[in-house]
Amino acid sequence: AGVSNPAAAVDAIVTSHKAAMLMSLAATKSQDVAYRVKSYKKNFDIMIERISGKQPTLPSMRFLKSELDIAAKALWLIGDGHESRMNTLDDSKTKNDVVKKFLAA
Repeated sequence: AGVSNPAAAVDAIVTSHKAAMLMSLAATKSQDVAYRVKSYKKNFDIMIERISGKQPTLPSMRFLKSELDIAAKALWLIGDGHESRMNTLDDSKTKNDVVKKFLAA
């Protein structure tokens, strides 16, 4: 028994393959972000460890403030980027358009 519409079958297989690639790409990007967040947490923990147990001096408090200011800015940047990306993905029309464009390529 042959395939009644070989062109449609090929299109279905290609579309399925592209969808699998899209999911793989999304999973890889998620893993990359998770790695960066884990690395950031490790560096933050190291910074806190360096100053814990030491007598609070004016220079150490200035150092801590400058480090925490940088950390706060980085966290705001990460949060804003994540929120923007999630808002884009939560918009069903945008999500639909992105998937259609990817599958059409």
